[in-house]
Amino acid sequence: MSDLSVRARLYIGGLLATAVVVGVIAVLAALASVGDYGVRTWGTFAALLALAIAAQQFVVRAPVHQTYSLTLAFILAAVLLLPAPLVAGVATLPFGVALVWGNRPSGTRERRPLYVPMFNMAGHCLSALTAQALFVVVIGTGGLDPRSARGMWGILVAVVALVAVNHALVAVALSVVRGVRFRSSGVLTLESLSTDLGLAALGAATAVLAKVNLAISVLSLAPMLLLYRALHVPALRVEARTDPKTGLANAGAFREALEDECHRAVRFRRPVAILMADLDWLRDVNNTYGHLAGDDVLKGVADVIRSSVRQYDVAARFGGEEFAMMLPEADLAVAVEVAERICGKVRSTTFEVATSSTPIGVTVSIGVAAFPEDGREPDELIHRADMALYHAKLSGRDRVCAAANLPGRPIRREPSVSLRGSI
Repeated sequence: MSDLSVRARLYIGGLLATAVVVGVIAVLAALASVGDYGVRTWGTFAALLALAIAAQQFVVRAPVHQTYSLTLAFILAAVLLLPAPLVAGVATLPFGVALVWGNRPSGTRERRPLYVPMFNMAGHCLSALTAQALFVVVIGTGGLDPRSARGMWGILVAVVALVAVNHALVAVALSVVRGVRFRSSGVLTLESLSTDLGLAALGAATAVLAKVNLAISVLSLAPMLLLYRALHVPALRVEARTDPKTGLANAGAFREALEDECHRAVRFRRPVAILMADLDWLRDVNNTYGHLAGDDVLKGVADVIRSSVRQYDVAARFGGEEFAMMLPEADLAVAVEVAERICGKVRSTTFEVATSSTPIGVTVSIGVAAFPEDGREPDELIHRADMALYHAKLSGRDRVCAAANLPGRPIRREPSVSLRGSI
């Protein structure tokens, strides 16, 4: 956690410390009560733990900062059926497996920071035990009776508490660790909360069926699998609109967004601007360091662009080494300012590549066009921005040129540096 701020370390460390204390108490309580748990309790624990571990290997990564898995359903079932020490086991061990299996997200080669699975273990443990404590407060010590009104109220309280506490912990973590605002994180949105509430409700249905007949509870796996498949739909929709190499929007998504914004601009007489950016001399990077290095540079420049635009702007990889940005409510002066900022950030940033012992640097040229002075149709704006980009290239690269200035001088004239200290 050395890369985290003091505030983030205090939050993550405090949460982990609390979870460790609670976990130790749970383990000691479980050891002391081994003889008190019957075969049915241990069998239920083993089944829910196995299902939770399996479910955690198939996580659906949704847009923004949210992931979904069926693990939550089995944790909720444990909350309703098992004693607290065993609930802690079902809530933590599936995420502990991530440490054993190399701590890598599904489908990637990148290793996540160690505190990520540790945070998941702590957060789910605390949220599960909180949910069970409230469940016991509602139903008393007699155990789950799904036929009683008190039992149904207890289930409802447990479902809401599990999801609410877990999402609150994640939202705060994103805020203190990554600086993501609550509203921007997506964790507290109705869509995110309702999805996890649905998963938890399926877990509650599993627990109720298990209480009636353990064998019949297996039938609850069918709707869980259907929901798991449904969770992929938003991710697939985003994937179809996303450039896989950079994570920005692809050209099709950009053109669709630009058409909508141009229609809005015409109707309400509001400004909109677009930027077309092109890496300078990327071919030299590929020839000198290899195409994998070129890919790393593209990803790095995409990160710079992503951090330089507003949340509601649209940044896209338009093809090859060309990027496009749409800036709603931005006139020419604002767009030029953003373009200058991107140009300067790229110039001052160096990029780590596997085939070079030292980081390498690149520059970008950017063309700017604005509605309505440079065009009123999407294709016309793109063409004008492309012409400005072409002029920026001819004028020496590493600079910004506005379509309104053609065929005049570019806004900024600086010496071009294609690969600073690299070739």
